[in-house]
Amino acid sequence: MVKQFENFAESVLSRGVDAALPRNLRDYWLGYLLEQANKLENNQDDADLTSILGAVILILQAKTGLTKIKISDEELQKYASQYCTELQLEAVHRNTEFSVSAATVESIFSDRDVEITKKRFR
Repeated sequence: MVKQFENFAESVLSRGVDAALPRNLRDYWLGYLLEQANKLENNQDDADLTSILGAVILILQAKTGLTKIKISDEELQKYASQYCTELQLEAVHRNTEFSVSAATVESIFSDRDVEITKKRFR
């Protein structure tokens, strides 16, 4: 898991907060994080929580403008859960006939309205 987090940090987190938003993740990383979210949901011990939390913390730092943040375990768990939901919404956007509005730094971890429309195929 450590090696995978190092790869995630180098490929995604080092590129800044926008790269950690689900809409901007490369397919590989979206798939990897979704797999980890599924493992977490199923209480599997081998889930890579570090990569998910790395993205969550980077986004929270950008939202607050602080490099150090103090957050309770419960809040961090809530934000991680919301991030996993955003990952799932992005998978729907990429892999189905539905278009899902993207979360932004400003709207993620908020009670945002998610717009879902049917894609037009030509």
